[in-house]
Amino acid sequence: MPFGRYNLYVNYEKCGDFSTLADCWQILEDAYAKLPDPYGDSLHWEIHDPFHGAAFCKFDMEGGIWEACCEDSKTFALYLDLVGWDKMTT
Repeated sequence: MPFGRYNLYVNYEKCGDFSTLADCWQILEDAYAKLPDPYGDSLHWEIHDPFHGAAFCKFDMEGGIWEACCEDSKTFALYLDLVGWDKMTT
């Protein structure tokens, strides 16, 4: 059985196994903060659930979008309305 419930990949490299999505979000927050242009540059990230054998979200997201989505859950829902909710399940 895997160590954590969720496997996080940033730019196709595994960052670790995490017990909660909050742990994944913190690693993503740190990764976005390290970008040369934290608002204009983007990261590709995926969260996998090994218990279900698939990624349940994949994104290529600019830092500015990430920042806005972290500020307000309604903004994140609006973003998903624009790019497609299938991003959360493909």
